[in-house]
Amino acid sequence: MLLALSAVGCGGEAEVALSTENVKIGKGELAYFFAHTVDNATAGFTTAQLAELGLDLDKPLKEQNYDGKNTWFDVFMAGTVEYVKEVLLLCEAARAAGVSLTETDGAEKKLDAFRAECEKKYGVSFEAYLSASFYGYTDEESYRHAVELEMLAQKFIKIRREEIYSSISDGRVAEYIESNGLTVDDTPTRNLMMIYFESDGESRAREFTDSFAPFDSGEFAELAVEHSDSREYLYENCCEGDMSPKINAWLYANARQVGDFGVVVDGDSAFVLYYASEGRTVSDWDAILALAEQDYKAWLGGLEKKFPLNVNEDIINSLDI
Repeated sequence: MLLALSAVGCGGEAEVALSTENVKIGKGELAYFFAHTVDNATAGFTTAQLAELGLDLDKPLKEQNYDGKNTWFDVFMAGTVEYVKEVLLLCEAARAAGVSLTETDGAEKKLDAFRAECEKKYGVSFEAYLSASFYGYTDEESYRHAVELEMLAQKFIKIRREEIYSSISDGRVAEYIESNGLTVDDTPTRNLMMIYFESDGESRAREFTDSFAPFDSGEFAELAVEHSDSREYLYENCCEGDMSPKINAWLYANARQVGDFGVVVDGDSAFVLYYASEGRTVSDWDAILALAEQDYKAWLGGLEKKFPLNVNEDIINSLDI
């Protein structure tokens, strides 16, 4: 059962930290989001580098000073709350638009895969892993709820951003480039399609190309839906350097032409890549991204007025982290 818009997350009404009319976040879900905020903020830093900043992830964050007024808990929680607010607003907007998670979105599959990974890779039960990873607050129910909320928000934001991109006229793009003094770069971006094989990748990818190539973009899209281990298969307006190094090297190899296909192997995984077409110019796409961000923030601001948010600071600050 999908829980994304269930009335109460883990902890019941007395433990609600943030809420809108139809979505409530308890301590378990909040701890999940908080842990990811910390992980994202500290990724790439060594223990020594974090120590220079006055941060020790093995000690309580509430006991570590950040700037004389705030602790590291305060800083990370402020970012977490802003992110959770956006997730809640997007979920409410999705509900209003009739968008929901379905079985094909893969929430259950993602949960099952993570559960199996815990037992196989870490040698612990799923519940034990959740407790250790999320400060003892997150159980399977609250983890599922948080994951489904995040997946629904991501699903709807993709829909909304595509609507925003398509609404930006060539006139606005040209005006933005001129008014902001951007350097005009007429190099076209590239539209890439891919099919992902998560395990036993190379042999599956070679078998796939032997069976189905050559193909056009329409055929490739149909094959991707049927065969790929990922729901994402189209990546439009890729600038050089946007994709992972191996994929970028293939896409921007010398003499690469529209219609080319190939296989890129990454460990046990592999990608069948197809250069579908040229996209917008680099300067046009830079302008579209900037304008889309402006439009998205304006739209999100409207959601705050449409869907009132409730924030319980006492519950938030009661997390012992």
